[in-house]
Amino acid sequence: MALDIRRLKHFVAAAEHGNINRAAESLYITQSALTRSIQVLEEDLGAKLFERTPRGVTLTAFGKRLFDHARRIINTTSIAQADMAALINGAGGEIRIGITPTLTSPSLMNLLFSLPRTMPMLAVSITEMFYDSLIQLLRLGELDMVISTLPEGSDRSDLNVEQLVQGPVRMSVVMRKNHPLRAMKAITPEALQQANWVATSQNHYLASLTRYFTDKNMQPPTFRLYANSMSILLRAVLQEDFVALLSEATIERDFPPDSVVCVPDSTQITTRRVGLIYAPNAIRSAAFLRLSQSITQHYKEEAAALRAATAT
Repeated sequence: MALDIRRLKHFVAAAEHGNINRAAESLYITQSALTRSIQVLEEDLGAKLFERTPRGVTLTAFGKRLFDHARRIINTTSIAQADMAALINGAGGEIRIGITPTLTSPSLMNLLFSLPRTMPMLAVSITEMFYDSLIQLLRLGELDMVISTLPEGSDRSDLNVEQLVQGPVRMSVVMRKNHPLRAMKAITPEALQQANWVATSQNHYLASLTRYFTDKNMQPPTFRLYANSMSILLRAVLQEDFVALLSEATIERDFPPDSVVCVPDSTQITTRRVGLIYAPNAIRSAAFLRLSQSITQHYKEEAAALRAATAT
């Protein structure tokens, strides 16, 4: 059984739109042509991919399984076509980078922002998300590489990981400067346990928060707000009475000056590992190799500068 890439694109469009008419319009083909294309795909596979409803179409269990495969196949095909075009006509192609919010330091972002200037024919896409979301996009073939912290306990056995740097990181509880808890003579762990916490739904982040309290032989607080972007988390701390556990580097870099305070005696030191992650079947184009080498060199220089500063 051979899968026709054109029919897979038709199938994905129908699944994403949930409506045959809208999908056909997006593909610039007729509704009947799209319907027939999907029927042929179903016949080839021997499985029904969609349930028809008065409101449109929904994926069957077979359709849901095919959907992820189809997206990977389409993305891989697109990458291959772009890569071959780059080899044939000298264009730079495209590279899609994912990065976690805690790593968006000015120096690293300057490196990434310089790519269009240093490689004028290269199209660059930068996606900032938390670790779990980036890894999902990487596995779907929608990113070429991810620069991220490497959480303990996360399964990366199907991916290639190059560790870039490892070192201690200071985490502190942060709140806005006029938070009601600041009226207390001393902010106790018990008061923090009862506070309104904003957290991300990332497993490793929740583990850090839990450890903060279990180290004090206390039950962790009830998390009532989950922010799945760094900007929302920061705004929750600044605009409301939420507290958060963040690295001191993030606190210093991302909050407006003199807008927040770290709770005294709330610091914990953890080990942070940063890595470059990519799929085993990633097309290691010239741009991919050049960027990975630049990122590796960036962290080597950063680590050397930190050691020099510590020595003095």
